Amino acid sequence: MAFLFRFFQVLALFSLALFGVPGVSAPQGSSSSSGALDERFSLKARSASNLLVHDPAAIYSNGHFYVFGGADVGPGVPYYRSHDDSMNGPWTMVGQVLPNGSKTHEADEQFKKPWAPDIVEKNGTYYLFYATTVPSTRKSTIGVAASVNLDAPDTWIDHGAVIYTGEGPNSDQYPFTVSNAIDPSVLIDPKSGTPILQYGSYWNGIFQLPLSSDLRSLKDPTPPFSNSHIVYNSAPAIKNGTFHLGAHPIEGSALAYHAPYYYVYYAHGACCGLAKVVNTILPADVYQIRIGRSETLTGPFVDKNGTDLLQGGGTTFLASHGNVFAPGGPSVLTAPDGSDIFYYHYLDRTGNLQDKHALLGWNTLVYGDDGWPSLSKPDPEGSE
Repeated sequence: MAFLFRFFQVLALFSLALFGVPGVSAPQGSSSSSGALDERFSLKARSASNLLVHDPAAIYSNGHFYVFGGADVGPGVPYYRSHDDSMNGPWTMVGQVLPNGSKTHEADEQFKKPWAPDIVEKNGTYYLFYATTVPSTRKSTIGVAASVNLDAPDTWIDHGAVIYTGEGPNSDQYPFTVSNAIDPSVLIDPKSGTPILQYGSYWNGIFQLPLSSDLRSLKDPTPPFSNSHIVYNSAPAIKNGTFHLGAHPIEGSALAYHAPYYYVYYAHGACCGLAKVVNTILPADVYQIRIGRSETLTGPFVDKNGTDLLQGGGTTFLASHGNVFAPGGPSVLTAPDGSDIFYYHYLDRTGNLQDKHALLGWNTLVYGDDGWPSLSKPDPEGSE
């Protein structure tokens, strides 16, 4: 997500080999499922784990949760399996998707690292969408890899780039001329069955594009490309001493459906490099998660006040509070019991605030009579 974070990722590709991952066991054989679900998915479920992960992507399969993503773990996308059917872990590292990097830019070591993933399953195949980028630029791609076995990391096949911005095929065509191809989120529309790629960071915000049925390319192979511009923020850049925040600070979106609405969750503000400014940065400038909704897949999406997200709307859904600092990387998955799990990364204000120490957080979503979701308790700070 935020482009400052990409720089730190590139500098630390081999930290896993040197230091390991706190709170995660070494790869081992698959553990058995614990069977029936219990209060782990009730409102009293503990909603934090010791898994270090930035920009998480999660899926449930065969009695386990799998979480993809990492801060300075590379050069591929690391992923982890829960011991049983709990998002609390403990977690075992399965391996890496694309341990040699993406083939979209094999000759560019800086540009080939995949990160900020999202994962979906279709007909028994798992599709991991990922981004590559040159930090602080629009020279970016979104690619996809596929596997039929989550427990066999060597089975992932890289199908390469789906879209390019900055340079590459069709990067001179709208919306790729005004957007940044990072932070993929994919939803297979439960109404139509159409897979939708949602993406974007800073610049002109967040866009949607329909994918082909095989999820490896756009539905429209040639321009003009069907697209929907759904979120934009006109805020100017901020420069205050050592703290800089680029213009239009929105990114890291997720698209979800809970009848009768489509919901878009996205991050607003500064995600990274916050350790040095934690006591001086304004709360409104810190990473926070906002929300809007629509009765149609392509919008318009509006906030609780009815303001279009293209016109500066966006209701704050989860912001810093207590020990929870700079939450971002939001997404939603459906638990085995049918409830919706909202998950994200955050920094522990009482711990290490370096980007690579982001933690996995999660809560069950509760929908009000008006259809707007809220978070169950407790949250990662442990309040009842």
